[in-house]
Amino acid sequence: MTRIQRLVGLIVVNAALTLMSHANATSADWQKKKADFEQKYEQACGADADKFCPGVKGMHAVSKCVRDHKSDLSASCTTFNEEMKAKWKAHHEAKQPGQQ
Repeated sequence: MTRIQRLVGLIVVNAALTLMSHANATSADWQKKKADFEQKYEQACGADADKFCPGVKGMHAVSKCVRDHKSDLSASCTTFNEEMKAKWKAHHEAKQPGQQ
């Protein structure tokens, strides 16, 4: 298992994958979007995960480790996470109009 595959477990990854997996999307479309997302995530946050979480195994453990270092993350990773959080929020607000 590669480092990026373990990083897929991060909460931000889960949020992005949910956004990408529309009910009418084909499996091939979803797999391409997932691969594109993983590449973008690796570019933005891969070095941070390697720096702050060396040797950490498992999706949940890597996710917790990165969250524990939120204030230490690079600008690119912080920006990426903020963008994904905003997309997640917009997605849920669109699904549930009038509800907070």
